[in-house]
Amino acid sequence: MFSIISPRSGCTMRPMTPHMDLPLSLLLAITVFFWLLAQAWTLIVFWAESRATRPSPPDAAEEEKRNP
Repeated sequence: MFSIISPRSGCTMRPMTPHMDLPLSLLLAITVFFWLLAQAWTLIVFWAESRATRPSPPDAAEEEKRNP
């Protein structure tokens, strides 16, 4: 069952996470770190996909068969 506390009753709920405010500089540093991590991950994925999908060079034996 849910309980509704009226603003007029004078009862207030305690905060769920008291004293959890982090400094703005720390939040900004965490944000920049994860942004850079996401950019690096994207570059790694593009690099890996380009290596996996490029054609391989032909073998020397096949080249001799085509051009005697």
